[in-house]
Amino acid sequence: MIRMIAWAYLGVGAYFSYLMAVQMFNRSLAHAQLLSNAELLKAFMDAIGYFAFYLTANPLSIFALLAIVTLSKR
Repeated sequence: MIRMIAWAYLGVGAYFSYLMAVQMFNRSLAHAQLLSNAELLKAFMDAIGYFAFYLTANPLSIFALLAIVTLSKR
């Protein structure tokens, strides 16, 4: 039961991290003057970085991951 709740919290944290990454990606595209392949790749890589940052900086996700790892060792 606790493991299911932890997975749900992790899913919610991942969803909000995804929304923030999409917002940052759109903001990067809006600031790009010429949409060259290098600028598109940079915007995409920034979005992946923001997703990873917001997922790991979210305390709810960290506690959910700890709960999942701890409970899976039983």
